[in-house]
Amino acid sequence: MNIVVDCRAFTKRATGIATYTIDAIRAICNYAPELHLTLISPTPFHESIIGLPLDKLDIIIEPAFRKINIPNLIWFHFYLPKLIKELKPDIVWSPMAETPLLPIGKAKRMITVHDVVNKEYRSTMLWKNRWFALPFVDYSINNADLIWCNSNYTFNKLNEYYPNRKQQDVVIGDSCGTKFRKINVSIKQKNEIYRKYAIGKGFILFVGTIEPRKNLSFLLHIIPEIYKRTGYKLLIVGAKGWQSSNLSSIINAPNYPKEAICFTQYIESEELIVLYNLATLYISTALNEGFGMPQLEAMACGCPVVSPHNSAMIEVVEKRGLTIKGWDTQNWIDQICDLLGNSNRLESMKNPDISEYKWEDIIGRVKRYIEM
Repeated sequence: MNIVVDCRAFTKRATGIATYTIDAIRAICNYAPELHLTLISPTPFHESIIGLPLDKLDIIIEPAFRKINIPNLIWFHFYLPKLIKELKPDIVWSPMAETPLLPIGKAKRMITVHDVVNKEYRSTMLWKNRWFALPFVDYSINNADLIWCNSNYTFNKLNEYYPNRKQQDVVIGDSCGTKFRKINVSIKQKNEIYRKYAIGKGFILFVGTIEPRKNLSFLLHIIPEIYKRTGYKLLIVGAKGWQSSNLSSIINAPNYPKEAICFTQYIESEELIVLYNLATLYISTALNEGFGMPQLEAMACGCPVVSPHNSAMIEVVEKRGLTIKGWDTQNWIDQICDLLGNSNRLESMKNPDISEYKWEDIIGRVKRYIEM
C-alpha cells in the first residue's frame, strides 16, 4: 500500500506536529514496512528534522511552479493535489486535521486529529491560524475517509462536535519518541546543568510553547510559595508563543523571587531528555490538552508528573501521576509541597506503567484500520 505524507510541518523547526510526524513515520517503517511512504514538501526540510529512516522512504521536494514561493497552505490545497494525481497513491495522510480542497483522484484522505481547540479554545490561537487555517478544519474532519485520533478524549470530542462526519470509525493512539527514556546522567552532566540554570536544591520542570492555553500564568503565581517552602526552582522549557509577553507583568512584580524561575526557551531534544531525567517533578497547568505529550515524555524518563484533572491529561496521567481538580491556588501549593516533601511517594511515581502507549501496538491498529 502506497501512502503519500503531507510534510509541510517539516519546513520549520521540529516541535509539536513535526515531532509527532517523525515518530509516527519511524514507527510505521519499523512495524509496518509493507506500507510504503512518500514524503512530500514544498521546500527542503528544516535542519532540525532528524531521525527519519531515509533508506526506507521516498522524499519529494516540489515547490509550486518550480521556484516561486507561495504559502504552504496554498501549496497544500491547490498544488499538492496535482502531485497526488500523478503519483496515484492509495492514501494521502496529513498528520494534522487538514485535507486538500481539490480532488485527489481515487486516493483516500486520512487525517490525524490532535485536539478540538478550534471549537473550544479558538481565542487562544494565533490570529493567522484562526483566519487562514481553521476554516478548513471543519471541512477536513467532515470529509476525511480515515481519521487517526491521538486519544479517547479527542475521539469523544469529535463525536460531540462532528456527529455527522463522513467517517464515524476512527483509530486511536499516540506516543512519544523512543528516545525519551531513563538514562544515566553523570555527576559532571548534572553539575553543568545546575550551573547553567543556577539551580540549587533541585528543580521542577515545565515543557511547552508559552501561549495562553498552557495557563503558565497560574503556575507562575504559585511558584513563589512553593519555592519558599521547598527550595525547588521552576525551569520553563519552551519557545515563546502568542501572548507570552503577558507573563512579564507577573514576574516583574515587586518582590517576585526571580531566582525561583528560569526560562530556557527552545532546547534540543538531547538536553530535554537530560532535564526530564534530572527533574524532581514535572508540572503542567494546561487548561486543555488533546493528549499530554510532555507528560508522557516525562513519565518515560522516570520523572513524576503533576497535571490538572482535565481533558486528555486524565487519560494519560491519572493513576500514573498526580492530577489536581479545580484551580484553588492553596490546594495546588499544598499538594505539590506535600509531594516534594515525600521522597517515598516521589520514588513510587518514577515507574508508571505506560505500556499502552507502545508504538508497535499503535501502528498495528492503524494498519488494520486502513486495510479494512
